[in-house]
Amino acid sequence: QGTEEAMQFYRDNFQPSETTPEPVTFLTVNAAVAETYDEAVRLLLPNLQMMARLRTGQPLVALDLVEDAEAQTVSPRAQAVIDA
Repeated sequence: QGTEEAMQFYRDNFQPSETTPEPVTFLTVNAAVAETYDEAVRLLLPNLQMMARLRTGQPLVALDLVEDAEAQTVSPRAQAVIDA
């Protein structure tokens, strides 16, 4: 949500420099491939927890291993982001 608005704001307010004469953007995709939906979600859990951190104002940390992510206790607010 808000991606188009954020991109337009960036382009409208971009200040060119010698090394970056025009706005530059990129897209990242988090994906997991597994035999079942549940296993794919399990594999994505560290990424989902990182997104929850971003969206709840927590500091970013290195991604956990899947097993460590499964052992984490997250706040109800963070869990709502993960479940969305």
